[in-house]
Amino acid sequence: MVNQILPDDVGIYLRNAEPGDCRQLWILANDPVTRAASFTDGPIDWSTHVEWFDRVLKSNHRHLFVAENAEGDFAGQIRFDIEQEEAVVSVAIDPSKRGHGLGAALIHAGTQRCLDEVPSVTVVHAFIKKSNEVSVAVFTKGGYRLAGLTEIRGYESYDMIFQRGVEE
Repeated sequence: MVNQILPDDVGIYLRNAEPGDCRQLWILANDPVTRAASFTDGPIDWSTHVEWFDRVLKSNHRHLFVAENAEGDFAGQIRFDIEQEEAVVSVAIDPSKRGHGLGAALIHAGTQRCLDEVPSVTVVHAFIKKSNEVSVAVFTKGGYRLAGLTEIRGYESYDMIFQRGVEE
C-alpha cells in the first residue's frame, strides 16, 4: 500500500517499517516516556531489539508502520499484533513530535489501515496502564472506547477497543 496521509491534515504519512528503521525504533523504544508506558521494565539492549525487529518484519501476524512528516522525518510508530479476529495495538510518538495531536491521528489511521489489510480482524485492543490517563484520552480521540479493566504483567490496565463496523 502507498503512503497514507493521516486524518485532520496533520502532514504525517504512514508506511510499512523497513530494515533501515531498526535503529530509530530502538531509540524510540528506549525513550523514558515510552519505557514508562510499557509493560516491560528496563531499557532494551541493541541485540535484543535487532532480533525482535527482524522477527517482526518477517511475521505475518505483526504489522509495523512508521509515521513520517512531509519532509521524511521520523515521527513515530504503530504496531498491531494479530491473532485470528483480534489485534493488539502499540504506539509511540517521537519525543520531538509529542503534544501536537499526532497520536490520535496516527492511532485512527493506523487502525483503519490494519483493518483494511487484515479483513479477519474485528476488534483491536489497546491495553493501557491505569496510571496513563494521557494515552486513554488519545486513544479515545482516535476512536477507541473503554471496554473494561484487566491486569497486564502485574499492572492494572484499561482495555480500550476499536470494533470494526461500530461508529466512533
